[in-house]
Amino acid sequence: MKNIKLSMIAILGVIFMGCGGGSGSSSTTSPNSEREFSNNLTMILDVDDVEVSYDWLTESGFDSSSASLQLVSDGSYGKFTILDNEIVYTKTKETNASDSGEFEIVTDTQTIPIRVSVKSLYWREVKCGTHHTVALKSDGTLWSWGYNNNGELGDSTNTNRLKAVQESTKSNNWRDIDAGGWFSLGVKEDGKLWAWGHNDLGQFGDGSYDSSNRPKEVSSASWKMISTQNNHVLALQSDNTLWAWGSNIDGQIGDGSTNSATTPYQIDGKWRDIATGENHSMAIREDGRLYAWGSNSLGQLGTGSTSSELTPTPIGEDVWSSVVAGEYHTLGIRDDKLFGWGMNGFGALTNNSDGTDEVHSPKEIDFDNLKKICGGSNYTLAIKENGTLWGWGNNQYAQLGTADWSVSVKTPTQEATKATDWVDVDCGTIHSVGIKSDGTLWIWGSNEYGELGNGTTNSEDTPIHILGRGL
Repeated sequence: MKNIKLSMIAILGVIFMGCGGGSGSSSTTSPNSEREFSNNLTMILDVDDVEVSYDWLTESGFDSSSASLQLVSDGSYGKFTILDNEIVYTKTKETNASDSGEFEIVTDTQTIPIRVSVKSLYWREVKCGTHHTVALKSDGTLWSWGYNNNGELGDSTNTNRLKAVQESTKSNNWRDIDAGGWFSLGVKEDGKLWAWGHNDLGQFGDGSYDSSNRPKEVSSASWKMISTQNNHVLALQSDNTLWAWGSNIDGQIGDGSTNSATTPYQIDGKWRDIATGENHSMAIREDGRLYAWGSNSLGQLGTGSTSSELTPTPIGEDVWSSVVAGEYHTLGIRDDKLFGWGMNGFGALTNNSDGTDEVHSPKEIDFDNLKKICGGSNYTLAIKENGTLWGWGNNQYAQLGTADWSVSVKTPTQEATKATDWVDVDCGTIHSVGIKSDGTLWIWGSNEYGELGNGTTNSEDTPIHILGRGL
């Protein structure tokens, strides 16, 4: 078990907040300084830490012979302990919820009530690249690990990392992230788009082919959603306009050509959902109609044929609620039912009744009560409403997390831990990641380049908790 005791002043940053009117609490001015000591203190506990502390005596300015601290009411998810001049909080339950305790400073002349809150940081979003992983924490910081030959980790180096490193700008205002084949994308709170890693096909969208091993602002427009899987990008701006750029070898940009686009190309209409495969694109218009374009050699567009499309092509008249794309297959939800199409040689669409390896039109998959779904390289992962995680398709690198290495899993199979608290999942090429309701991060599958972030290059066939107490 990892116990971390941190100086809240130097590292975690105690937040001093003034007391509201009518609270009934009072404050005192330190006899040793001019600073006002607040009745409300905040300690920050990382989801991967167990313990933090705060030097109340030094910060308050009271003399140890004239003041003592007493615990009045303990925390709900952890325990407060008073050790001389320190308030120590030890987490006893995995949660990303805030906690608090009530204290009193007792002097010869007065009793001062103090509320100490504990804010838990947690993992908010995580994405798989081909051999790297990018993760976003609740404090807006961005971390990466794995393959880094192209600078896709953004740490100003090209060195592979077996454990998480923070991107080089050390920013704390990242809002959204995604990981492509050999590059990464991020959107900050102001809506501006940043990119880093390989840019040989214009993946950055900044009009150049210049790669970067540190985050580079590539667009000052206001972006709300980004999607990439290989070497092209789909993105929605805040006004729901759709833009595409990068590789266009199969028409996945949708501009009617097969020429790469180094700057964003606008696709007509207003849109509400997007998904990118290896070389194909999917998007849902505001009216719910589904459109597809790009490579279709395996039926991944769902048009009923294997002919590629250079411009957005409608898939019937149905209204769809969401769409995701794997490398060579696509999944969509309409009327609360799951449909799939494209490559099925490994069972990524489950064992379809007609027994073929390709499905050229949307075909219903018998798997319901979905909360979250993702598509990888010939495999699928899905979280049910009850918080359980299931997978099917290619598993030769253990990317389904089922504690085996079956090449083809043709029916939905629950991951090995049988957990019931999954809230997020992402599929990669041959590794997978997930987040649980307590904000902890879990990962499994291939680990040749350290993409699992567990400090080794050993692959895992069962979800393991990384960056936390288990290491």
